[in-house]
Amino acid sequence: MDIGQAVFCQNQTGNYPKRWSKTGVVIEKGAGPRQYWVRMDGSRRVCLINRKFLRKMTAVADMPDISPDPI
Repeated sequence: MDIGQAVFCQNQTGNYPKRWSKTGVVIEKGAGPRQYWVRMDGSRRVCLINRKFLRKMTAVADMPDISPDPI
């Protein structure tokens, strides 16, 4: 993960413990080898999250265009 990378965060508690519904931005690397400080969207809370529970978010604009060429 890179600093400034948008990420999905996996819920670890609650009614839906394995859903990837939370989003945030990586603000710095933690002290451990797989830890990252993430600022959550909405609440702006800063959480220390293990890499196992983070997934990179790719925007639609970042994806390559696969549409066929017009004739």
